[in-house]
Amino acid sequence: MRTNERPAIQIRGMLKPALERLTRPPTLVVPPATPSACADWRVQRLELFVNRVHGRLGWNLDVLCRQLGLGISGSHGARLFKKQTGLGFREYSKRRRLAVAADQLEKTSLSVKEIAADLGYKSQTDLSRQFRNIFGLNPTDFRMAHHRAIQFRVSCGGGRERAGFKSGT
Repeated sequence: MRTNERPAIQIRGMLKPALERLTRPPTLVVPPATPSACADWRVQRLELFVNRVHGRLGWNLDVLCRQLGLGISGSHGARLFKKQTGLGFREYSKRRRLAVAADQLEKTSLSVKEIAADLGYKSQTDLSRQFRNIFGLNPTDFRMAHHRAIQFRVSCGGGRERAGFKSGT
């Protein structure tokens, strides 16, 4: 009987770090969807642009600053951005894009390849590599861990609201 119980314990043990990552607030990993109120207006405008396009890059920061009417060079914009947010512009964009990928993995049944293409990655491998570096899991394992966490909350009862289900009352 112990041999039958042991694999379940080992699997739960392997999923524990992933489940902890899924349940804790993403304060350090994911940039906020809205810019902070005390930020420089130019940084706010850059943040709003990145959030609106889901972190997709492919443009020159000098050109972007000109198009947004910031009146500063790209290098000055990058310095202001890092000073205000604590993250470089490209790192912020990358994390924002990965946050959108994680959200799509949780809420849709799109394949990893479709999500990668939608977010402008050159390949599914690029998305998987960056995703693993930030979240510690590849996208498929992240999706499975998320679904298992929801099933676990629902099966334990009382966690239905947190799992995204409305109670019947």
